[in-house]
Amino acid sequence: MRAESENPTGIDVVTYDPKYRDEFIRLNWQWIEEYFAVEDTDHHHLDDPESTIIEPGGDIIFLVDGDRVLGTCALVREADGLFELAKMAVEKSARGRGLGDVLIEATINRARELGATRIFLLSNRSLTPAISLYRKHGFVEVPVDSDGGYERADIKMVLELESP
Repeated sequence: MRAESENPTGIDVVTYDPKYRDEFIRLNWQWIEEYFAVEDTDHHHLDDPESTIIEPGGDIIFLVDGDRVLGTCALVREADGLFELAKMAVEKSARGRGLGDVLIEATINRARELGATRIFLLSNRSLTPAISLYRKHGFVEVPVDSDGGYERADIKMVLELESP
């Protein structure tokens, strides 16, 4: 399924297709291992994204240039109207081209389509460019839950959306 979006990069924005599954996994292992250690929650989503993300009502967005996946981001449905923005990654060689903006805008738009009224994310303050990107797109910091699911998470951010 192709998601309709306008972006200045000319790169296609597409929703989950099993043919991109391995790229979702590869891009996320890449950044997690670069900055942190892989945790149980990472394994939970990356070992079986169909049953942990897609089947419960979430989605995975991809930025595709020809036959190359340059970025990805998951929306994990937590409850009615509540989604976690998770596993956002851009190919290392493609960073600095504005793809993060395209990816997060497409992900927020897809969350609205799925009925989201609130999106939250967990991150780490050491990922300064990512935190700046989230703030730029309206996410605000809130207290981190003690059971956030990731040892590396030291910041939680929320974006409130208008009711569908």
